[in-house]
Amino acid sequence: MKTGIIILSLFLSTAMYAAPCGIHGNADPRSREYALNRFKNRSQAPRTVNPLITLEKLAPGSRYENTEAAAIIGYVALVKPGAAETCNCKAKDAAHKDTHIALVTDLANMNDESKYVIVEVTPRTRQRYHFPSTATLQNQILHKRVMVTGWLFYDAMHTGNAADTNPNGKKIWRATCEEIHPVSGIKVLH
Repeated sequence: MKTGIIILSLFLSTAMYAAPCGIHGNADPRSREYALNRFKNRSQAPRTVNPLITLEKLAPGSRYENTEAAAIIGYVALVKPGAAETCNCKAKDAAHKDTHIALVTDLANMNDESKYVIVEVTPRTRQRYHFPSTATLQNQILHKRVMVTGWLFYDAMHTGNAADTNPNGKKIWRATCEEIHPVSGIKVLH
């Protein structure tokens, strides 16, 4: 009898852990993140993309609506796991964190973080569109020319880290706060 209770208890705790993080994550409802997280946590692919939006237009800081989508082409300068963010309920394991991918317009900008345009695969889109793990993506697309499709998102949480919004900043690791987040498609180009 006690064995059955332990197994049931173990099953319930595993089921609770595996439950998806809500659309607002675990952000405080009064915070700016709470409103932003609903855009980060979209799982449906956009039906149409704006063909006028390119990586070259995003990199210098052009602004678009969070309701627009794009398919941009660039070179992959970096692939790494994201931080523990409220949109993912502060998950610490790679499977439940975003994958951050930095795109640049040409190979000469591979090491210039102030030229990076960030695109993100989320846990939701990883599952829905069968994206591989961050480590596998790194092996498959790093330094390759790719087309990335997905929703545009202006991540206002990073204005201090973007060259266009903080040109004299000390911790610049991106060209703009404008991202593709979440990514719904990645295609390696030749």
